[in-house]
Amino acid sequence: MSTRAVIAAYTNRELGQWRGTYHHFDGYPSGLGKALWQLYHEFYEGLLPAMVEMLIDAHPQGWSSIIDADWNLRPTWIDDRSAWYKADKKLPPLSYKYRPGEEHNESYIDQTTDSWQEWAYVFDLERQTMTVFERIGSWDTVNYRQVATLPLSESEPTWTAFE
Repeated sequence: MSTRAVIAAYTNRELGQWRGTYHHFDGYPSGLGKALWQLYHEFYEGLLPAMVEMLIDAHPQGWSSIIDADWNLRPTWIDDRSAWYKADKKLPPLSYKYRPGEEHNESYIDQTTDSWQEWAYVFDLERQTMTVFERIGSWDTVNYRQVATLPLSESEPTWTAFE
């Protein structure tokens, strides 16, 4: 079962407007939230604009999963992952952009879009923060509750505290 999420960046923080891209698996904070935190600190080494460019602008079709991905490998799509698992190798980031035989929606997700996402992770490039939102209410409307705004310069939070 998947826990869908959105990886986004503010377009207008004061109005609560953002745009982003879809992420299919393990979108809860101890999955995707933690993966985004680690990606920022360990691979992008604090270069938030470059990270947002890769995650959102270069892949508006979205991601199957970036969790535990090897970012030294080019984002791709792998239909049969069994050889990777047998070799005990990390998968590359799995982007829908490279999924063969399908037409892909290249439109971004915003705070009003319903793609059944349960979580949203919204980056503020100016303030260098990541805000975690949880979808609340009925599935008939798209409403979010702000769970936390995390300064990216501080210590990594306890992700399960937000779930």
